[in-house]
Amino acid sequence: MNLEEKVKSKVSGREYAKEILSLIEIDDEKVEFREAFWMQVYDSIPFPQGSHLPPGVEMKISDPRPTMTDEEAYSFEKYTLDFGTYAHHTYANCPTEYLLWLNGKGEQLAAYLRSRIGQERQEEE
Repeated sequence: MNLEEKVKSKVSGREYAKEILSLIEIDDEKVEFREAFWMQVYDSIPFPQGSHLPPGVEMKISDPRPTMTDEEAYSFEKYTLDFGTYAHHTYANCPTEYLLWLNGKGEQLAAYLRSRIGQERQEEE
């Protein structure tokens, strides 16, 4: 890709981003929503973190979810999964890719349980 094509691609990308952002409204008062929104956008980028940014520039998004201390993490790694592909394995012995996939499913499940349909199903039981 030559320089002119790169510039045209960047301009096109920026125009597309402006168009998408014009379709949403982010209330500056809702910090949690804004952080979650941008974290999801950033997490959805399909290439390695930072590779789309100019050299020396890092994009940092604060993750609102709580983290564990080292002691808590070491203790957590000893827990055994009792379901799925890695049933009977400790978290420490599961591939990171699997844990990331599992984490994504957990977030989907949590979102489902908060949905209207999920709430209705919980009330039925």
